[in-house]
Parts: sequence; C-alpha cells; structure tokens
Amino acid sequence: MLLEDISAATRVGVRYLESLESDDFRALPGGVFNRGIVRGYARCVCMDEQEAVDSFLAACRRAGVGDEGDQNWGEFAQNVSRQRADTYQRRIRWAGVAAMVLTILIAGAFVVSILMKRGVVSVPHFHNSGNTKSM
Repeated sequence: MLLEDISAATRVGVRYLESLESDDFRALPGGVFNRGIVRGYARCVCMDEQEAVDSFLAACRRAGVGDEGDQNWGEFAQNVSRQRADTYQRRIRWAGVAAMVLTILIAGAFVVSILMKRGVVSVPHFHNSGNTKSM
C-alpha cells in the first residue's frame, strides 16, 4: 500500500507518515496526535493498534524522544478549565459593574423626581414660538 493511499484513508499527511516510517519522531506533531497517527496507520496496514502504539512508544524512548502526550493533554485540559473559570469570573465582574451603574441611574432618577415634586429642582421648558426660519 502506498503512503498516498494510507494518507487518504487515515487523513494523515504524507509527511507525517514518512516521518513515522523513517523514525523521525521529532517531525511528528506530538502527544496524543502521534498515538492517533500510529493507530490509524496500524489499522490501515492491518496491524494490531495497541501493539503498534506500544512499539512506537518504545522506539520514542530508544530515540530519546519523550512522549509527553498524557502530560501535555492534562496541562491543556487544565488551561482550558482555567480559561473558562477566568471568563466566567470576568462576566460576573462585568455583570456586577452593570448592576451598580443601573442602580445609580435609577437612584439618581428617583432623587431628581422627588426634588422636582418638592419644587427644589425645575426642568427648563423650551417653547417653540413657531417662527422658525428656513435657510
């Protein structure tokens, strides 16, 4: 089976498949993606997927290339979780600011209406005399 056929079947780029076959593990994307590439490749060439992944991990260790896939994936998940928490906290903070501004506006309108009823504050009335000139 040609690499182009495997690439079409697995949707993995030919360059990654070439890197896998030539043991150039540093050219692979890394982490869990590597395992997915190996599983897809193994499935396509009728190999046992888990055996292929185990062989791949052993070859990575022999080549001195660490497979930090699980660690990187865990860090990624933690970062996403932190980002969501930060976004939620920012939304809560902005909702609090909006509520305070709205409260101040309502309180101000209430005070002005009371002062207007007591005659302390008056609103100027503009009368249109009807004598507008067109230019």
